[in-house]
Amino acid sequence: MSTSDRRAVLLAMALLPPTRASLRFLPVTSVKRVLGRAACLLVKPSGAADAVERVPRAVSTAGRHVPGGRHCLAKALVAKALLDAEGIPVRLRVGIRRGANGALQGHAWLDLDGALVMDAGEDPASFLPLSALQEAIDEHR
Repeated sequence: MSTSDRRAVLLAMALLPPTRASLRFLPVTSVKRVLGRAACLLVKPSGAADAVERVPRAVSTAGRHVPGGRHCLAKALVAKALLDAEGIPVRLRVGIRRGANGALQGHAWLDLDGALVMDAGEDPASFLPLSALQEAIDEHR
């Protein structure tokens, strides 16, 4: 594992637990704002072309080793903050679907110019993005 890979994993390991805990008590927008500020302080933009693969891989690796690290929204928020700090403007997507038992399930993932960057182990295509849901609601008004 390279030095930049290790650094990204360590940053993700440090950021995932407080992110997951914060999501229990604070609005997502507040958590996202604080993470963005922290990432800007912790990350020196490298301009490395591999950051778009390295950061999500590091966050996924860290997520397997820290409490609360398997939560897709926490992982997506941490990866987004780190990638934004690297100068890579990924988009946070949140979607819903009906599970086999009929219950609603949610999922968060990242994309860049429509291409999947991080999916946290789920198939985003099986989820209806909430932005698409809002558009459908607006059409029926």
